[in-house]
This record gives sequence, C-alpha cells and structure tokens, in this order.
Amino acid sequence: MRGALGASEEAQTDDLEDVITAAIKKRGPQSNLSFYAFTATPKPKTLELFGDVGPGGTPAPFSLYPMQQAIEEGFILDVLKNYVTYKELYEVVKTTMDDPEHEKSRSARQILRFVSLQDGAVEQKVAIIIEHFRENVLGKGKIRGQAKAMVVTRSRLHAVKYHLAFQKYIRAKGYTGLKSLVAFSGSVEDDGQHYTETGLNGFDEGKTPENFATREYQVLIVAEKYQTGFDQPLLHTMYVDKVLGGIQAVQTLSRLNRCHPDKKDTCVVDFVNDRQTIYEAFKPYYDVTRIAETTNPNHLYAQQTEILQYGLIRDEEISGFVEIYFQKKPDTGRLDALVQAAVKRFSEAHGPQCPKKAQQSGEAFKGSIRSFLRLYEFVTQLVRFVDVDLEKFYLFVKHLLPALPFTGNGENDDLTHEIELKQYRADFQEASEIALDDGKEGEALRNPSTGGTGDGKPEPLMAPLSQIIEEFNARFGLNFGEADIRWMHDGGG
Repeated sequence: MRGALGASEEAQTDDLEDVITAAIKKRGPQSNLSFYAFTATPKPKTLELFGDVGPGGTPAPFSLYPMQQAIEEGFILDVLKNYVTYKELYEVVKTTMDDPEHEKSRSARQILRFVSLQDGAVEQKVAIIIEHFRENVLGKGKIRGQAKAMVVTRSRLHAVKYHLAFQKYIRAKGYTGLKSLVAFSGSVEDDGQHYTETGLNGFDEGKTPENFATREYQVLIVAEKYQTGFDQPLLHTMYVDKVLGGIQAVQTLSRLNRCHPDKKDTCVVDFVNDRQTIYEAFKPYYDVTRIAETTNPNHLYAQQTEILQYGLIRDEEISGFVEIYFQKKPDTGRLDALVQAAVKRFSEAHGPQCPKKAQQSGEAFKGSIRSFLRLYEFVTQLVRFVDVDLEKFYLFVKHLLPALPFTGNGENDDLTHEIELKQYRADFQEASEIALDDGKEGEALRNPSTGGTGDGKPEPLMAPLSQIIEEFNARFGLNFGEADIRWMHDGGG
C-alpha cells in the first residue's frame, strides 16, 4: 500500500500515525506520577496497576495487613463464625396447554425471579427472619439490646415486597419494638402502584442511615444500596436473599465486621448461597492476596477478531473515521455518517424485527465491544502498548457502541404467564463456622476481563417449556408435604 502512495500522501500517513502514537502514550505510565491504592479487597486489576513485582513476577501488594491479622488483633470481627444456611425448594407447574420453546438459560433465570417474588415465598422467609431476629438477636440481648440487622435482597422489587411483608407480619403478630426501613434507588412499580424509598420510609432517602442509627429502627432492607462502604457498628445480623460471589460477597458480608464495645459476635442467615461459595470468596483475602497471572495484551486481538466476525465493521470506515477524528476541527457530520453506516447494518441484521436469536446475537456483539473497550483502556494504562491499527479500531468502536440501538434481545419472550408456583419451602441446612484458618492456601485472584476467544458467543439453547420446568424442579424441588401445600394455598398464613 505504501508503494502506491505519493510522497505527500505517505507523509500525511506518517504524521497521522505519529499523532495516534502520541495519543496512546498519553494514557500509559508516566514517569513523573506515582499512584497508591489502599483497599481491603483488591481486584486483580488493582494489584496490576498499583502492586509491586512479587514472587514469580506477578504483582503483589506493596504492603499487606491481611484479614486474618485484623481479626486476631481485634480490629474487625470474623463475620463467618456463625453462618446459617437454608435451602429453598420450589415446585413450578405449567399453566398453558401449549408447550412453546424458550431459550433455556434465560428462561431458568426468569422462573427463579418469578418464584422468588411470589407472596408465599417472600412471606415465609420474612417469618423466618423476624422470628430468628426476635429469638436469637433481640431475645439474647445482643449488643445490649441495640443490635440491628440488614436484609440483602435480589432487586428493588424484592426489597419493596420484603418491606411490605415485614410490616404485615409484625401487625398480624402484634409485635412491638421492631421496625424496618427500606433502601433502594429510583421508583419501583408493582401492580400499578409506584414505590420509592422516601415514600415507604416517610422521610428523605438521604436520612436513611441517620434514622437507622436510632433506637426506633432495627432492620434495614436493601437492594444494591449500603452493601459497600456502609459503616454501622450496631449491625449484628445479615439475612441474605441474593446470589453473592467473589469480591461482592466479601464486601457485602463485611458490613457486619465493625467493632463495638458490646459487640461480641455476628450472624449471617443465607437463603441462597452455599457455604463453599462463601469460603472461596473470602479465602483469597484471609492471609496473602495473590494474583494468578498478569493481563495478556494479546487477548485484545482475540476480542477484536470476535467483534469483526459479525461482519458489521468495515476497514475503510475505520480509516476514514480516524482521519477525520484527528483533524484540528473534525467534521462531526462526516464522523457520524461513517458510524451510522455500521449502525444500519447492525439494525438490519439484529434489530427488533429480526428473529429472537438474531436479537440476542446483536446484544452479544455489543457485549463483545464493551469487553474490548474495558480491556484496551486497562492495558494501555498499565503498560506501554503501542499498536496504531488497534487504536484506530478502539476509537471507532468506542463511538459506535453508544450509537447502537437496543435490539429487543428477546425480552418480549416472557414465560411468567405460562407458569405457576405450586409449592415452596425454605429448609434449614446448617449453623456453624465457615473456617478460613484451615491451613490451605487461598486461590489466586483471576482477572475476568482477559476473556475473548475469538470464537464468538454460542447460539442460545432452546427447549420446550415442559422440559425447562422439569429441569428447574429437578434442581430446586424435593419432597413437599401437605403442610407446604397449605402454606402456599393460604398465602403463607
């Protein structure tokens, strides 16, 4: 190509590549700047950016005060000393004569969300929570009768339903001295009624932490709020009705670890997560935090290949975009026109008018771009990584992504009107310590952002609704008796 260019054209190309190279280097490490990070739960990216070179050449903390030492020295409490687990059991039935096909993994998630929102399921767990808190926390005078609890829910709608069920149960039992607050962002609609944190609590949401600290309230029900950074030493017990794993599990459960002169222990009651998952989440942070491997910049090329395999991006559009982008006064209209050419192809191949599989493939395409952008921005910040062509690709897809329309992603494939929760039961499993000081070495942390195989996302697996329900019941159902059936039919009363 260079041989076919005139001298002036070749000089312009060289100048453009110099400009692009300079832009890349601006994002890389700077010799005159030093950055430090202080955290109890470092991610692999944090260790790579801020750590020193450790044994084997992998990044390591420049200083370490591990969880084990902090517990032994009384700086924090061990939140896994008293861990209570329940197992949820469901029986779902099909309510339609037809047996339509649905995407298996999406449908399983839909069913699980559907059954977890049913009144009978919520009310049974609320009964367990309240009776446990009254008997084992308030009844035993934890923190001299000042102990508080947090209920961690799966979604904002779950938080609303929990709060309403909480109040209903307390009124029905005539209990006093036990009040709940709820915390979530925005507005939630259920059965035509809109709920907000302010409306349910009766005061501005900014006052929730302050009011929760008073003796008037004992339980805080949350959805994606106050699970990190919330410092309330009177928190003694946490009730978990949400899938947790990895760093999120550590950060969420660690809301209980704050010390108080009268706080001798903590308690977790978990309806969802198994003990091994929680052990594996905490273990890497207990003594020595290690990283399995450093980020390999070559993953970027695999991710780029994965994106290009969709056939929606053209080399000439990337080149034209970059040439305009680096002009002193770039023509935004021409930039937009080049981007919109790719948007048009995307809409024709993956838009809402297309079959469900094509819509889901379109969302997978956008997911691949997001993964590439995150990894590219991290790698070019971490090391001197200069690839002019890859920078061009990065600039184009960075501007393409926000212009891509929502495909529909098969979201209209709602099967909840085709199913019914027939039976539900929450079974007590175990109450004991999840011991971290077992002499075993914790797994090294792995960076999930280095994915991208170049193979694309596999086609979604389809199955008849009857098969999906059968597999769901096989996983979550077990030996229901008449008492369980009456509970569901009576609405949990």
